[in-house]
Amino acid sequence: MNNCEGCPLGMFSTKSKCLTGVGNPMSGKIIVVPNIDREAYKNESMSFSSYVDIITHLLIPSIGRIEELDCYIAPFIRCKLDEKCPITRDIASKCMQYTFAEITQYNIRKVMFMGSAAFYAKFP
Repeated sequence: MNNCEGCPLGMFSTKSKCLTGVGNPMSGKIIVVPNIDREAYKNESMSFSSYVDIITHLLIPSIGRIEELDCYIAPFIRCKLDEKCPITRDIASKCMQYTFAEITQYNIRKVMFMGSAAFYAKFP
């Protein structure tokens, strides 16, 4: 799948594009966070995302490790945000296709959109 081709946001993401989620995609549950943050972009992995860190520590305060979290955490907007390139319907639609493909591929039955990811999902 190459939904990123021709996406204007991808032109601003030079280090890493279209980051995938972390956790257990086979759990049947996904938490969709709004976007990749600075640490995830810098380290080229959602494992370093503050979203993942917060979710992990809130949901599993005694364990606090993503390996023990029985869900999959994925970004809705999969490239680094840039103020020079606002999120448009086209960008949201391209990113949504990745999210829906994962939901289908992993037979996910429970979905939670966090923050502006819910707004982006209604955007297209």
